[in-house]
Amino acid sequence: DSRGSTMFKINATFRLAQAFLLLFLFAVFLPANALAARSRKKVWSLKRPPQFVCLSFDGYGSVMYWKRFREFSRRFEKKHPGKSLKFTLFTTAVNFVPTRQRRQYKTYSYEKRTTRKGRVWWRKHTHRGRSFFKFGGTRSAIAKRWEQIRLAQKEGHEVGSHTVSHYNGYPYSAFQWEEEYRQFNAIMYPLWKKKEVPATFAMYKGKENLAQFGVVGFRAPFLGVNRHLWPVMRKYGFRYDASRYGSPYRWPRKKKGIWRFNLGLIPVAGSNHRRIAMDWNFFRLQAQLKKATWKERKQHTLQMLASYRGYFRRNYHGNRAPLHIGHHLASMNGHAYWEAIERFAMEVCGLPEVRCVTYTALANFLDKAPQPTLSAYQRHQFNRKDRPRKVFRKLRFQVKLPQKGTKHASKDK
Repeated sequence: DSRGSTMFKINATFRLAQAFLLLFLFAVFLPANALAARSRKKVWSLKRPPQFVCLSFDGYGSVMYWKRFREFSRRFEKKHPGKSLKFTLFTTAVNFVPTRQRRQYKTYSYEKRTTRKGRVWWRKHTHRGRSFFKFGGTRSAIAKRWEQIRLAQKEGHEVGSHTVSHYNGYPYSAFQWEEEYRQFNAIMYPLWKKKEVPATFAMYKGKENLAQFGVVGFRAPFLGVNRHLWPVMRKYGFRYDASRYGSPYRWPRKKKGIWRFNLGLIPVAGSNHRRIAMDWNFFRLQAQLKKATWKERKQHTLQMLASYRGYFRRNYHGNRAPLHIGHHLASMNGHAYWEAIERFAMEVCGLPEVRCVTYTALANFLDKAPQPTLSAYQRHQFNRKDRPRKVFRKLRFQVKLPQKGTKHASKDK
């Protein structure tokens, strides 16, 4: 009997301890949950920001591709009166250097040397007329390219810098960045100044920069940048850099006087992969840089479109962080990605509260917004009442992708 009485007392004490623990948990967590619920239901007075979509192209490519995006922009604006669709083009200056005068352009490299005593030093080498891509050819060919740039700017599109020779700038020194920017300025300034291709090619030697002609943005080839770049960008009047990638759900930040517009690292629809929102990265993942069959290309188009839709849906219904998508003025995978970006732009750029603008237009908006306002946008603290919603029709596709960890599963550009 005494044993049973002892067990009863132990059970009663245990149940009483459980009751006190539950009361403690309710006292601590219930107010916090109630506060969070009130925060979610709170009507913020801050005006809801528009959904910015920045679509860009790298390189120069063929005149055919310039005509294609310009014609597509006109077709969109005709279909959606009152709406506009503007692109940002990051062009390489090597396409405007006549092949016969290519030796006027210089690149630099450094060779690591070691003395007998073990001291390491770097020997600088100068290379003339060397480029990742071909030079501009004849004056008539350059004139056709310049005409497309002039018409694109006249129609409201933006032109930025993609360096001269399209080499990876990740290992560049401050001197190499300075020379690359100086020579880009020297090659392109006479074209904008005279508004035509000069009869004889000559590098500009003055101190005026291209910012007065609206060239204030930069994207590095291979997305290769380092800390030596930012002082050079400020010196030449540049306002933003679009060379990096990161979270697709963050509002841009201004660091060292330069806006950082990062390409979105987005989930690939129908897989567990993430890729930079760029055609080259999808080409490497889907087709392993090889030309696919017609049926495969159709599936690749649908997968990219579904991925971009997911990127848009999350931001449009969320904190309205701008979308950053970059393609190339070239044919990859049989124009599969041209079809994807055109379908995507036609679907989203006509929606309410969506602005498909150039990077300079986005930078202007951000410069006018105080930092507390941008922080509130990032935290989703703006008026959400009567917000428009968009539901996309589900796409069906079947694409076999490489496993994570393999060569073509890398997300690097």
